Amino acid sequence: MKQNKTESAQVELILENQKTSLAKELNDLMGEYDALKTNNDSMNKLIVGQEDKIKRLLRQRASNVELITKYTKELGTLREVLKSYIAQVDSLTCATNNLFRKMFEVRTSLEQARAENLKLSQDRGCSFITGTKGLSNWHQQYNRKHL
Repeated sequence: MKQNKTESAQVELILENQKTSLAKELNDLMGEYDALKTNNDSMNKLIVGQEDKIKRLLRQRASNVELITKYTKELGTLREVLKSYIAQVDSLTCATNNLFRKMFEVRTSLEQARAENLKLSQDRGCSFITGTKGLSNWHQQYNRKHL
C-alpha cells in the first residue's frame, strides 16, 4: 500500500512537471505569435485565432496523461501553423519590397520621360507643358489660332 502511494505521488509529480513544461511552451509560443503580427489585417486575424487556441489550452486543467498528451499534440500543431505563418509573412514582405522597388523604378522612368518630353517641347518651340494643366493651356492656344 505504501508503495502504491509512492508510485502515485511520483506519477503526480511527473504529470505536474509535464503540465508546467507544457504551460511554459504555450506561453513561449504565444510570444512568438504576438511577435509575428504585421500590418496585414488578414494575417493578424489568423494569428489572433491561433493565440485564442493557446489561451484556451492554458485555461484548461490537464490532470492526466491522456489530456497532457492531447495538449502536447495540439502544441505541435500550433508550432506547425506558426511556421507556415512565418513563411507567409516572409513571402508577403518580399512581395511588398519587390512592389516598392518596381514602383520606384516606374516613377523614376516616368520622371525621366517627363523631363525628356519637356526638353523636346522646349526644343521645338512648343509653349505647352505636358500634364492636364499643360494640355489645357495647349488646347486654349490651339483654339485661338485655328478657330
